[in-house]
Amino acid sequence: MEDKKYEIVEDDFIIHEGRKLYRIKALRVFSAGGRYTISRGDLGGYIEEYHNLSQEGSCWIFKDDSKVYGNARIKDGAIIFDKAEVFGNAVIKDIAQVNGGVVYGNATVKYNANVKEGAKIYGNAKIENNVVLYNSEIYGNAIIKGATTVRKKQRFMIMLL
Repeated sequence: MEDKKYEIVEDDFIIHEGRKLYRIKALRVFSAGGRYTISRGDLGGYIEEYHNLSQEGSCWIFKDDSKVYGNARIKDGAIIFDKAEVFGNAVIKDIAQVNGGVVYGNATVKYNANVKEGAKIYGNAKIENNVVLYNSEIYGNAIIKGATTVRKKQRFMIMLL
């Protein structure tokens, strides 16, 4: 691919959950998530393989021990930071954020949704359109969308529209 955004740093890795995760390093200047400037040479978080973080768009995984592995995909303008973890078949896209949360299974986070401060989304759950999760769980086949904030150990596994 021409004009790659980042590369894997082969000699900077950790072993996490029995997997070898590699640090990423920016190869050019770009705007992560439309708000943060990433400079050539900046180090990011950890990925298992190149498919975890798209070379296109403004997506990024920040250098704060954030991890993306398995078949998880980060793309478009999504950003991952504050020790967040994304794995399984999870997809984070559009201008979504995982900020200290955990997303796994077949979960999807998109359209400006934000998983924060210990929140978890897993199973086949989806959040989108300005949903913010704080210290709560969304799982099963739950779908939450619209300008909604979920906090304080709330748990959802039903469909909310």
